Amino acid sequence: MSRTKREQPVLNSTKDGRTAETERAYLDRADLLMKRYVRESGDIQSIAGYVDWLQEKTQHLRPATSALYRAASAYTFEARGMPDVAQQIREIRWGTRDDIPSATSSEKAHGIRVSTQRKVLNVLSQNDTEASRFVALWSTVSLYLGLRPCEYETAIFSTAEDGTGTVTVHNAKATNGRGNGRSRTLVMPAEHRAVTEACQDFFSQLQARMRNGESFKHIYLAASTTLRRAVKHAKLKGKSPTLYTFRHQFAANLRRSHRDLDEIAALMGHLSDQTNLKYYGSRGIGQATSYVKARPEERAPVHKTAKPSANFAPGEQGKPTPESPP
Repeated sequence: MSRTKREQPVLNSTKDGRTAETERAYLDRADLLMKRYVRESGDIQSIAGYVDWLQEKTQHLRPATSALYRAASAYTFEARGMPDVAQQIREIRWGTRDDIPSATSSEKAHGIRVSTQRKVLNVLSQNDTEASRFVALWSTVSLYLGLRPCEYETAIFSTAEDGTGTVTVHNAKATNGRGNGRSRTLVMPAEHRAVTEACQDFFSQLQARMRNGESFKHIYLAASTTLRRAVKHAKLKGKSPTLYTFRHQFAANLRRSHRDLDEIAALMGHLSDQTNLKYYGSRGIGQATSYVKARPEERAPVHKTAKPSANFAPGEQGKPTPESPP
């Protein structure tokens, strides 16, 4: 194996029924796994060593994760003309149920307090690498915009002459009837110039990387890995934040800012104003900061079934909405 840029075979529809997108995802995943193997073992040549390493790793993974790692690695070696290695990888079996950890979603944080944000961002800034700076920027922008991580791939950022920024987002849940239309627009008022500039910087970097041939899947997986290492280094207590955690915190911040529930739903891309109340970060961990607004025409279709008082703690309703800091 080598740490040099991999050769990518032509990706067409295959006889095995895989799509080109799946094959690209397999190549990206295998590339990350091989880099991890090199980093942990220091060995950049031994294919047999990689197979042994992968077998050891998959003994302690859930079946779905183990199957993904094996499928991605097997496809990559077969595409490189090494079918015997691919077959060895396919024959790897995962561990017993006692060895397999529980689902990780219950271990992930559904919000991130200011003190935790500072710890994680401090670790990323101390690393002072391009990857760490990019993840720190992505995390910060996610607090401003609250997009699902996958939605950044096709989101479009623009600015008007008066300094107003807008992000047009293709709703990830639009196809299953749970989204508020096919797209949504987040508007950043001109007074939040620093927020607009941070978003512009992030989207410029992201689009430049994709223009240079990196797939969004690869960028996302690498960013997730960088964030996970920073979280581990920060020695946080409790559940571990992920890139999706910042979307939960965005929702909590909107609720703490006493934004109308139908506007929160429009900004989140939800069809119902109940979704945020049921599944997203509690207003109790929110900060009274919000930097974006929804367009009135996108608030109108929201199914309004929640009571307005649901967004207030006892005694709060009727108090003025806190101002967002510049």
